[in-house]
Amino acid sequence: MFDTKTVERISPHVWRCSVLSVARFSSGCKINGVSYVLDHDTDELVRHDIWQLELKDKAKQKRVAAAEKKRWEAAAQSGLFDSASKE
Repeated sequence: MFDTKTVERISPHVWRCSVLSVARFSSGCKINGVSYVLDHDTDELVRHDIWQLELKDKAKQKRVAAAEKKRWEAAAQSGLFDSASKE
């Protein structure tokens, strides 16, 4: 059906109208012994190893965004922005 060595993502247009549509109920499936996970954000079937890498990247992005938010909140609380608005 698919060359699982090269296919990292399966479009919802492909998997929804095929035998793979059962993946919607189990949040994934196996094709030729390779696990695919349903990515609910994109509605694509993503090869499990690729999905794990993307999760790590998303977690890292969230940590960086949270740290930056903390820095901005600390600057706002210190009054850094108040002096600029008075001028």
